[in-house]
Amino acid sequence: VPVLFVSLLRKGTPNQDRSEAKLASAFDYMANALRKEHNLPLDYVAIDWHEMDKQLGSCGIVEAYWQAIKGLLPKHGFALGEMRKTDQDHYDLARAGVEPPQTSAAASALPRQVSWAGLGWQCKWFRQQRGVARYNCADSLDRTNVGSFYGATQPGIPW
Repeated sequence: VPVLFVSLLRKGTPNQDRSEAKLASAFDYMANALRKEHNLPLDYVAIDWHEMDKQLGSCGIVEAYWQAIKGLLPKHGFALGEMRKTDQDHYDLARAGVEPPQTSAAASALPRQVSWAGLGWQCKWFRQQRGVARYNCADSLDRTNVGSFYGATQPGIPW
């Protein structure tokens, strides 16, 4: 499975914020070591989001970000499917005061009315995702959310 690591950590400059520089350096090293030593299908992109935002502005950083990942994410594709409610689910049974059946981890042990989508639901896949993207920043808030959002929307946009 292809993996994309996107680091949005601050690398800083000698006269600017370097609070995340050691973490960014360690992440760079780890990603390169995984790729080289284990021959993993791993792509790695490092973008100092805050510094580039200062230099390019909000629209400019989004464009630069998309340019950096545009050739990487489309090969991962995206999952597309539907879930249909076919019977009572756990919530319906709980509201009625009925104890839902216990399910095991083995697919063959699942009762007929239970799919991996859950009790009372069926899932049908039209398209499977072929890769995984992992976004990384120190605070796991704004940068990760923005990076994940723009990363998730990109495969659906024709270039």
